[in-house]
Amino acid sequence: MSLEDKVTIEDIPIVDLKTYMDADSTDSAEVQALCKQVSESFHKYGICIIRDPRVDMQDNSEYINLMEKYFDNVSKPYYEGETLKDVKPEYHYLVGATPEKQEKARKHAKKINTLTDENKPMSPADPVYDAKWRYYWKIGERPEEAMDNFP
Repeated sequence: MSLEDKVTIEDIPIVDLKTYMDADSTDSAEVQALCKQVSESFHKYGICIIRDPRVDMQDNSEYINLMEKYFDNVSKPYYEGETLKDVKPEYHYLVGATPEKQEKARKHAKKINTLTDENKPMSPADPVYDAKWRYYWKIGERPEEAMDNFP
């Protein structure tokens, strides 16, 4: 695939965890093929799409709709210049909402140049600011020594 080829979400394979969960051993041929599929997806597309049979698709759809509604509601006032209580740059965006174009991946050109051709990414590019919003919250109990006691 060349850089000019357009990749759509439909091109990316879906890895079904049922195969892994039903396997007798992680050494089985089916699990090894699944692992290879995951690896190839990350190598070729930089993403892996997982289907987990334990997830109810209705719950998933409701959650996605809830998130879309939240980000739609919070982004409009943000783009109009309002200060939002959920956006906390003073905590380095480690809590609450992070607007688009706040984060940028590290540049790995030196590391990429040390890789063999078969292990190099297909489209090494300079990092750009991330075009998505995200929301960060803690899940589960935190160790006392964790330095993340944010509001």
